[in-house]
Amino acid sequence: GSAVFVEDFYVLSDLIKAEHNKTGRCELALAPKKFLEIYVAIAARKGSPYLKEIDIFLRHLWHGGLMQHWAKQFAQLDSHECYFITTTLRGGRKDVTLNDLFGAFMMLFCGLGIALIAICSEKAWKKLKRFAASKSSIFTGKTNIFFIKMVVVDESKCNETIKR
Repeated sequence: GSAVFVEDFYVLSDLIKAEHNKTGRCELALAPKKFLEIYVAIAARKGSPYLKEIDIFLRHLWHGGLMQHWAKQFAQLDSHECYFITTTLRGGRKDVTLNDLFGAFMMLFCGLGIALIAICSEKAWKKLKRFAASKSSIFTGKTNIFFIKMVVVDESKCNETIKR
């Protein structure tokens, strides 16, 4: 179909399992990689002295993987064939993951990098040409002024010699 459900991982897994048991077909599947973790909170009496210790203990259980292990063991998430999104490539089933798209993303970033280098090089080249042109015109201008001064000085000497 053309629908996507965004919900908690365990809720979606139960929905897929129930749908598969009901219809016998795989109409829904889970994406193979999780993209968002949900946060669980515990409500306690305000100012409870045990809240900080419970929070630390639960965080250790989560980071240690024990909570995920319990969820996988008791929920039996991958017990049906519709667990992951699959696609058919050249006659066989293959899970499509971000690792499969790594090359495409690398080509994209390399192209962007080369384009950025080309743009920066072009801007630097134009600035260098402008700088060189301004330097040569300044040098030419000084030479011309010097030449004009020499001509004026030479003419004044000629005028003095003519007057004598």
